[in-house]
Amino acid sequence: MKRIELKGAINVRDLGQTKNEDGKIIPLGLFIRSDSLRKITFGDKFKLKHKLKIKTVIDLRNHKEVEEKPDKKIRGVTYYNFPLIEEVADGITHEHHKHNPSNMPGLDKLYAEIVVSEFAINSFKKIFDVLLNLNNAPVLFHCSVGKDRTGLVTMLLLHLLDVDEKRIAKDYLESNVACIPESERVYERVLEKTMNTTLATKIRETYIVDIKYLNAAIEAINERYGSVDNYIKNVIGITDEQKAEFKSKVYSYK
Repeated sequence: MKRIELKGAINVRDLGQTKNEDGKIIPLGLFIRSDSLRKITFGDKFKLKHKLKIKTVIDLRNHKEVEEKPDKKIRGVTYYNFPLIEEVADGITHEHHKHNPSNMPGLDKLYAEIVVSEFAINSFKKIFDVLLNLNNAPVLFHCSVGKDRTGLVTMLLLHLLDVDEKRIAKDYLESNVACIPESERVYERVLEKTMNTTLATKIRETYIVDIKYLNAAIEAINERYGSVDNYIKNVIGITDEQKAEFKSKVYSYK
């Protein structure tokens, strides 16, 4: 895993250098996770296009988010929008100015709801159709903050590549390096505006990651489908042959 510095995005990293259970290492420059690209600069575009050589961007935000806060497009890059949630969701899409804390479910509940929803499963199928074809690589995938929906896709991708749970958790929690400072700024802004400590605290919690959130998604998968392996194979529809071919291509990629 390697952090990538951009001026217009704060939570960007390459999944390369991650080691799997067999000691094989994901190469740098294949899969990059990020927050949204709506604030990237001209210099960021140059870096993404010419240094990181991004070919494909997958936007995991819903259609309203994309319409209101569109990515800044990079010429020559193919864009897909595969939302994991259909509507605005408190704690995920971060439109807090009009929300009551009593209506904000925990992120653990939201994660669990996402992975078993038919809407998200249909999007996961499309996402992995793109990811499994390395002709699309390097691929950058993102949501709004780059931690929740992006974290779920990353968990499934790393699991598919036989990365163990501890390393998956380590990557997931790495988002806090970028997110904790922003969460504190949000807390102060909301508290100053509303004088509501409960609301400010709940909103701050949605700007960070906690392993219990990711574990809730995995537990929901295990409860309904038996295992993440079963989910990938029988729900997303990636066969054993496709998995083996994908792993072979990734770990031999140059």
